[in-house]
Amino acid sequence: MSRSSKYTLLLRLWMLCLLCAAGQGAAFAAEPVPDTAYRLRTVPAEYLETYRADPYYRYTETRQRYDGWWERWIDRLLRKLFSSSNRTAADLLDFCLKLAAVVLLLIALYLLVKNGVVSPFGRKARKLGEIQPESIDFSDADAYPRLLGEALAQNDYIQAVRIRFLYLLKQMDERGIIRQDHRKTNADYGAEIRRKELRRDFRELAWYFECVCYGDFRVEPETYRYIEQGFNRFQEVLKG
Repeated sequence: MSRSSKYTLLLRLWMLCLLCAAGQGAAFAAEPVPDTAYRLRTVPAEYLETYRADPYYRYTETRQRYDGWWERWIDRLLRKLFSSSNRTAADLLDFCLKLAAVVLLLIALYLLVKNGVVSPFGRKARKLGEIQPESIDFSDADAYPRLLGEALAQNDYIQAVRIRFLYLLKQMDERGIIRQDHRKTNADYGAEIRRKELRRDFRELAWYFECVCYGDFRVEPETYRYIEQGFNRFQEVLKG
């Protein structure tokens, strides 16, 4: 068989295969799809109710109702900060300025209440001129007994407690227990005392001092004698 005859035979076989494949595809396309080829599946109602009753699968957002003015203000503030994404720099600056003004007002109010200028509980507030500075000159050797004797002679027990407490701070400063500074608070002094029992007694005396000198109530002689015993015990511990 010649080479040309072989090519002709292969070409005929290839064309026969193409015709068979086309006929088979047409037969598949003409064959109808049975109705049972797919089936629509539905979820049973009981199965759905199980998940609907579970709070974990509830994706609907419900806003909590706030009744108090403070809760409503917080809720409004949070929504203003985080609910909108198109806030401008001017809006942010305006909010920061308002917030800073509120903070400064609260700080000023706190300082006025702390210093007794304003009383939120209806007690008589002291005038600015009546606030005595927490400093007494004990440079003279006889200053402490002399000032204390003058206060007791006038039955000024509030001043007597103030003299005793400030002299106590001076004694602890001289012994290196604390470092006296007019900018420090009694809580700062208490934190500097290392001895546990001494720190406990000092905090008790500091509480007496603050209640007597800033509590706006009358100190009777019996009350002063009770407080005086505490100061005497503390001074004995310092001497020992």
